[in-house]
Amino acid sequence: MSNRCRVLELCPISCKYEEKIRHIRDYAYDIDIRFRSMKISDINDLVNEVCQYLVQILNKRRNIKITELYYRAARTIIKYLLGENSKNKLELNDKRLPPLVDYIFSLFYVWYSMNNLSSKPAYCPRCNTKLYVFTNFCPVCKSGIKTSYKEFRQCYKLKPEEDVIGRMGIGIARAILNMTINDYYVAFEGPKFRDIPLETDIIITEGKSDMQNILLIEAKVHPAIYIPVVVGKKLDMDIPFVRIESERLHVKELIRHFILSVGFDDFCEIWWKLWSEDKNLLKRAEGLLYGSRGPYDDTKNKPGIARTDDLKKALAQMIMYSTIRLECKKYEHKLFTGIFSNVYPKEKWGDLLKLIYTTEYVTNAAKFPLISAVICLTTNEFREEGVRHIFE
Repeated sequence: MSNRCRVLELCPISCKYEEKIRHIRDYAYDIDIRFRSMKISDINDLVNEVCQYLVQILNKRRNIKITELYYRAARTIIKYLLGENSKNKLELNDKRLPPLVDYIFSLFYVWYSMNNLSSKPAYCPRCNTKLYVFTNFCPVCKSGIKTSYKEFRQCYKLKPEEDVIGRMGIGIARAILNMTINDYYVAFEGPKFRDIPLETDIIITEGKSDMQNILLIEAKVHPAIYIPVVVGKKLDMDIPFVRIESERLHVKELIRHFILSVGFDDFCEIWWKLWSEDKNLLKRAEGLLYGSRGPYDDTKNKPGIARTDDLKKALAQMIMYSTIRLECKKYEHKLFTGIFSNVYPKEKWGDLLKLIYTTEYVTNAAKFPLISAVICLTTNEFREEGVRHIFE
């Protein structure tokens, strides 16, 4: 078999698999149409809708993929928070989107922790407070709960495992993409085939018509900031938080408390101040930032794509996708590559990513950008008009 044939055998959109891809695409488009017409009139509609998806995730006999359920829950929350009942198209540069990711992640994290038998609320001995927090930080007394983040993680297994975070992230990413792309397109999770070692997190292509443009996306979504939850104790804090009466709260009551306790507009304002490293706010809430240095957290937990392993994997995927693009003549001018993340990396990792996405894939036969688009919500870059058109 020639080298070109071997490459095409890896292609998740090759002729051999197109029929299955189209079937998945058509199903996803039908779901997307349903969400466009959905009306979330009040908090009760939201609670009932999101509850059914989260309950199904815990059901081992579910017949819907976990990432699909996270997607539906996230899509419902977005429609409610942003008031998008009549307007489904969001702009990709909407300043509410990065905080929105963290808002949804915070709810998912707390719900997951409350339903994980191996986890329990953290306890701060200084202020005698039970909390659902995901860094070694007590937002009440503004100090570490344990002497180090490592000790905190050993004592309190509150943060979900990496594979769980990955499923949540893909669901949230797909929800945002489907509300920012052109109505003629649809974003869906890339299928997994046993005989193809190359997987695609999210594929974006036309809805019901022939696949004229295809964007293969590697999604690296990790929250930047979280909302702490206090159990039982009545108190006032100068940062957003949720108070619940009991750690044995029904999922419906958790959703209701969470949404009603933290105004999304207020959270957006706090989020941008923290992300911009506002000195006054950092003194009070530095420990709510993921990836901060000890004793609150570990730099391995940096948000978005700032983690070394995530960046390396994403760039490796871009090289493989570009190789497929070069060899797959049917989609030669229609196949694009993209990275999705919730925040653009800061400092040296951001500089490195910029250096790479401005690089071109050059051979004797073709020349095109290695990365067609970098969609990081705080910063979005398009290197090819074909991708820009998808989001117009």
